[in-house]
Amino acid sequence: FTGSTPKTVTIASGTRTVSHNSDGSKSVAVSGYWRDNKNGLGSATASGTLSLSTIARATQPSLSKTSVNLGDTITINLPRASSSFTHRIYYNFFSAKGLTNGIANSTNATTSTTFTLPTALASTYMSRTTSNGMVVYVETKNGSTVIGTKSIALTVNVPNNSTYNPSILQPTWAETVSLITSSTPGVIVNGLSKPKFSAVATTRMGASISSIKINMSRTGYSWSGAMSVSGSTGTYTWSANGVTSWAISATVTDSRGRTATSPKLNIGVSAYSKPKLSSSAYRSQTDSTKIMVYAKATWSGLGATNTGNMEAFIRAKGASSWGTAVKTGSATTGTIEWATTAYGNYSESSSYEVMIRTKDELNSWTSV
Repeated sequence: FTGSTPKTVTIASGTRTVSHNSDGSKSVAVSGYWRDNKNGLGSATASGTLSLSTIARATQPSLSKTSVNLGDTITINLPRASSSFTHRIYYNFFSAKGLTNGIANSTNATTSTTFTLPTALASTYMSRTTSNGMVVYVETKNGSTVIGTKSIALTVNVPNNSTYNPSILQPTWAETVSLITSSTPGVIVNGLSKPKFSAVATTRMGASISSIKINMSRTGYSWSGAMSVSGSTGTYTWSANGVTSWAISATVTDSRGRTATSPKLNIGVSAYSKPKLSSSAYRSQTDSTKIMVYAKATWSGLGATNTGNMEAFIRAKGASSWGTAVKTGSATTGTIEWATTAYGNYSESSSYEVMIRTKDELNSWTSV
């Protein structure tokens, strides 16, 4: 003391490293002893417990894999500092926070837990992407006390398989020219037909159709073009050209950028020409009352679907109508030919006109 004022005197000083407990806590016993040998003031002792600042020891998780397909299971390792620690686990994905679906133990995990990436994430959050980052958070608790939170990132992938990818059926076709539909069904007629191709696509797990294109190929040539899309169906109307065989397929692209191509549809385009006539007519040299007529019609039979007709008429020159045909015929072979034939009992002193006409299913009468 100096007078009545206490005075603090440093007797000794030093440092010592003190190891904390595994949970980060530590308290140490402190004691002191004092004795006055000079002034006869006696001695004193003091002791107590000093609580040190707790060192935060939140668990840093690790993952068995950091790039994971939806549906796969990984292990979240939790190397906790103390056996008294437990963990609350959640994850953030896209704009969603605090998700726990797929985590086996999200509220009271100890040393590890498993995490099965929900396939529903594809529909909910990944309809337009095949990969995205996820952050897993681990909150470490000692009883009800939160020690701290650590995180770890992983990459989530949409598997490249039939569960998630689009598919598309083989195209079909239907004629849009009603005359061909009713007259020569099932035949694609070069220069006349306008077949409409349709292809039905399916998308999966939340994806939508971005586009459908048609692919057309023949020997030495290939072409692709956009189909009109309505719902799940793509359509394309084509003006048939080129007497050849075509292989037709369709390719769908979904909103994730995944594609699928249909099986091929093989079609043939049939050559077509309008009916043509060749004919002749003259008086018989042996019997001038007879008119000799030759006629031949040719057209495209289109695989026996296109019926051709030919008719012959004879009338007095200048008559107002042709009357009834002297001969008629039809065939699907593409040819009708009548050998030179004698008709009637016609006056030798009158003049006569002869008309031959022909038509098929796709054209009206043409005459000579």
